[in-house]
Amino acid sequence: MKNLILTASEGDRPFKKYSFFSISKYAKRVNADFIIAEDIEIPKKFNNIKIGRGNNKAYLKKVLWIRKYLEKYDKVLWLDDTCYVNPICPNLFEYVPQGYVAGVPESLLLYPGYGKAFEDFIKKYSIYKNGKETSFNTGIMLYSKECKHIFKDSVLNETTARVTLGTPWPDQALIDYLIVVNNIPRIVLDSKFNRMLICEKYEPYIERHEVTSRENNILKDVSSNFLKKVNVFNKELLNKNPFVYEAFIYHIAGKTKTIRERLLKDIHEVFSKVKL
Repeated sequence: MKNLILTASEGDRPFKKYSFFSISKYAKRVNADFIIAEDIEIPKKFNNIKIGRGNNKAYLKKVLWIRKYLEKYDKVLWLDDTCYVNPICPNLFEYVPQGYVAGVPESLLLYPGYGKAFEDFIKKYSIYKNGKETSFNTGIMLYSKECKHIFKDSVLNETTARVTLGTPWPDQALIDYLIVVNNIPRIVLDSKFNRMLICEKYEPYIERHEVTSRENNILKDVSSNFLKKVNVFNKELLNKNPFVYEAFIYHIAGKTKTIRERLLKDIHEVFSKVKL
């Protein structure tokens, strides 16, 4: 069985030194290759596709990188360069059966935006199947080689697939859509495998938001002032007992470059000292 942990980082992203440190350690422990993907050529047939978030081609490249390495590996675990892997993280390659994809749905992350938007999207296109969790956050996602066919050029160039790339969540909406329409078997991972900052149960953060209803996940307060408070990382709490409040993988998404670097540094200072 040949497994890979794959990531990429384009542009000025100084925080990646912390994430790559943890990912490389994890790769060695689970006996997987670790590759930081280099630039990849986008096929000319995709040049006229309008991609969301300012036509940022990196989101399409992410899909092409995953496709490329599924040709060479049995399983590929994608981790964004904003992820930090806890030294005690279980071996996801053993956790997920061959032939499946696995990730954490946005509904488990208590993030109100994407989960609802994607549900509306697939209902609009009449492809919603049995109410299954489908709105995976693709910043942390494991793929098996059996699903590589969903990333063929002919599939990516299909009309609805092109529509997903134009949303505010380009690669995420596309991949989730392809998983649904191709009925790819999937494993729903615990939210500890994708611990994003906006989460009411995330104890290491001093301030926590409240959710008005678990059904619709609408936040009471998402002001910029409030979000600044959420970003206070309680190192003292984790230093005292890192194995009580930890997640398996931290995902510092949706923040400024400065905040990402500060938070990843704080997490690194706690968990790089852990002796197993």
